[in-house]
Amino acid sequence: MNSLQDTNYNRILNSFAVGTVLLLQQADASMVESITNKATHDQFVNYNSSKQSTHGDSFIQNDVEMLKILEISKINDKIETLYGTSIVEHWIPADGILEKTCLFIRVDNQEQLMTELDLELDLYLKLESEISESNFFNMIALI
Repeated sequence: MNSLQDTNYNRILNSFAVGTVLLLQQADASMVESITNKATHDQFVNYNSSKQSTHGDSFIQNDVEMLKILEISKINDKIETLYGTSIVEHWIPADGILEKTCLFIRVDNQEQLMTELDLELDLYLKLESEISESNFFNMIALI
């Protein structure tokens, strides 16, 4: 009886081993297939280059300084429309240190405009939408 139990045990063990081998063979075949099905090589891409983007080739790069100049230009356009003058000098204190800061400006005929109206308050009120949309400035003031 002992030998009969051993043979049944051996058959079960053998069938388990065969099933495991077949399963591993299928897994190995699928792994080999996934490795051999690589993406096609693009003839126009230089894969040896560390630079894999065309961002650096752009004529207008979206860097921080360029964006600040564009925002100041937008504010200057509004000042030209409202007051018929333009910014001749600007200063950004704590530039690069704070996320948003005050933009100090000097306009062309600033003294004359200051005698006619409260220019600093008027600038802030009329440019409030541009300042609230700005990524760099949270206030505008006169130098």
